[in-house]
Amino acid sequence: MTGPPTASELKWFGVILFVVFSAVGGVIGWRLDSPPFAQTAAGIGLALAAIYYAVRPLRLPMLLSWTAATAPIGRFVSIVLLAVTYYGVLTPIGLVMRLFGRDRLKRRFEPEADSYWTARIQDDTKHAGPRRYFRQS
Repeated sequence: MTGPPTASELKWFGVILFVVFSAVGGVIGWRLDSPPFAQTAAGIGLALAAIYYAVRPLRLPMLLSWTAATAPIGRFVSIVLLAVTYYGVLTPIGLVMRLFGRDRLKRRFEPEADSYWTARIQDDTKHAGPRRYFRQS
């Protein structure tokens, strides 16, 4: 959360509590073949939602404590997703490009080259004046 919660966030948080507890309880109850576990989790979610809506001064502390409790999970998941993307997608693409000799950045050392300068053709009528700063092509 980047700032204080909005009225809409405070309004929907009780519903989210019930849905999350019911969904997690349902999945775990289904996997363990234990309907009482699912019913208990849904009951806890319903009780927390009822307390959330009934006791107005508890709304902000409940939302902030939920946010603080779930922030490490979010950080962990984002790091894992970034690592999977990098090592599972980008690294194999880079290895295949290197295997086939592709050098898009032209970083390969060429001892016979006089210079590594890349000449660009500039159309002065198109890029004249300060407007050219917004057209970086």
